[in-house]
Amino acid sequence: MLNLRSLLCLAFAFLSLTGGQQVLAADIPASVRAMIDAAMEEKDPKAMDLVVKLARKTNPNSVEEINSLYSRFKQTRAKQAKSEARKRELAVRRAGVFDIWKGKAELGAYLSTGNSRDVGGTIAINLQRKGLDWTHSIKTKADYKSSDGSTSRERYELAYQPRYNINERTFTYGLMQFERDRITGFNSRLSVSTGAGFTPIKEEGLELSLEAGPAYRRTDYVEDETTNHLAGRFGMKMDWKVAGHVSFVQDFAAFAEKNNNTISSTTGLEVGLNSKLKTRFSYAVEYDSNPDDDSETTDTMTRFTLVHAF
Repeated sequence: MLNLRSLLCLAFAFLSLTGGQQVLAADIPASVRAMIDAAMEEKDPKAMDLVVKLARKTNPNSVEEINSLYSRFKQTRAKQAKSEARKRELAVRRAGVFDIWKGKAELGAYLSTGNSRDVGGTIAINLQRKGLDWTHSIKTKADYKSSDGSTSRERYELAYQPRYNINERTFTYGLMQFERDRITGFNSRLSVSTGAGFTPIKEEGLELSLEAGPAYRRTDYVEDETTNHLAGRFGMKMDWKVAGHVSFVQDFAAFAEKNNNTISSTTGLEVGLNSKLKTRFSYAVEYDSNPDDDSETTDTMTRFTLVHAF
């Protein structure tokens, strides 16, 4: 995307070129050369493409020299990109177990419907470590509300997911997930899964990944006995940069086991305030096909939070 400096250079060059300046063969006018030099300094390939396109169109007698400058720019950028990639790879190889982790802390309020109708607080911390082939993700989330000494909302989640990239679009994964929600009807639920995944869409600003595999689930119910079942799991994740600092995210996971199916879906819209801080509006649905007798099958949660990257 062109920044202010590039736009000013474009405007200056355009005004100069439309002022009737005569161009000699193989010579680039000073204003055009200044425009190209400014685009090179910005190191923005998109800006450079637009500048070169405009320069070629308005200076047909100087196309050869313009192409020469453009070729030099691309070669320089390719060398820089290769050098930066080597530095990143070396840094990852030398990193220790507790290095190169990145994270997000989320804090805000929620409105729930279903087994409880409340306005309360929510907090989440997500950590991720990207290596050359492996990606490790740790996610935590807590919702809690107490009114007049009585707990009306208490849900905790903790998940660890390693992922091994076979190639650019195919991967295998593992998952260990713990949940606690006594209001819904279980003291604890442990889910362990492994499987394979595929990324059908992977382009600038948009990525969609799908994963599926077998799972094992152990659920300790509040009013019933503990169950242990094999299950199947399907997951989907989409990240879409809609425009500028606005992003759309979708997380979906479903477990199918004997006598019980669970679905969790979170749809979110994020707006960046700066490089580290963004606001997030999300709507989550939790479905349990076989809850306790006094519990409803579906809970919904509307959250408004601030997200800080670290």
